[in-house]
Amino acid sequence: MSPVGHAHAADNSLIDFAVELFCTMRGIAFKGLVNCSYRQAGVRKCQGDDTRCCFFIEHIGVNMHTLNPAILTLAVAFFISSCAVERRGSSPIENNSILLFEESDSITSVTIQDDAPREILVRVVATEITCGAGGRPVPISLQYQIGESNEWNSVHSSRSVSAGETYEVRSEFPHGKITFKATTNPITSRCGSRSFDTNSKNSLLLKSGDNVYKRILKQVKRSFGGQVEVSTLLGQFVNRNSQTLDLSSNEFIVLMELGSETSSSPAFDMQDLVFHVTVR
Repeated sequence: MSPVGHAHAADNSLIDFAVELFCTMRGIAFKGLVNCSYRQAGVRKCQGDDTRCCFFIEHIGVNMHTLNPAILTLAVAFFISSCAVERRGSSPIENNSILLFEESDSITSVTIQDDAPREILVRVVATEITCGAGGRPVPISLQYQIGESNEWNSVHSSRSVSAGETYEVRSEFPHGKITFKATTNPITSRCGSRSFDTNSKNSLLLKSGDNVYKRILKQVKRSFGGQVEVSTLLGQFVNRNSQTLDLSSNEFIVLMELGSETSSSPAFDMQDLVFHVTVR
């Protein structure tokens, strides 16, 4: 092998670090061989500076033993670039150290992935539900459960949640799916009590990067009875340029419709209860 100068060695170190970081972030097992010699009978031989890339090419179904070194290099480069494009373009599912978001049948769920003690902060953005258009506000209670537990725990101690208030919940062993349930507690019998959780079509969970207007307009045309539009309520969380939610990876927002179960109803406006959740 010919001598390696400072610039060449610096390039090798940078590429080595980049590949290791990429594999670590993507959860890809790899093994590095520095300055290893390779020989393919009847083709050629070579001695690469760093061949860590060759150990994850199997993810796109390439047979390393049938390709000559030049084609193999191109295949590795294509794999890296395609993964990078896919990662930038994917939006519905996000995986990080605390929360895992999953979508099934148009319902997004969120799971706390570790067993470390956590604080769950629930900030109520708005409660826009009345008993009929222009009627009295309807009190709402909010509960939560985590994991396989069937026990519902109250988020607040008062009769109803209040807009602008933040409620703190502590959990020593929070691992598992977190579900919220909201229940209306009307003062008069004319407006009956209703209860929905975040596993239902009456709920919409939003996370960072979601296009607020595209997701909401699939279900909501306008707010009922002159109430504040849900897009206005979420304005403080929206990036004006991209029109997407700008949240941290440990945050999400829940919209709930509590007055109607029929999406075609004018009362189905998904802003009866809007709350912002932070898990830390």
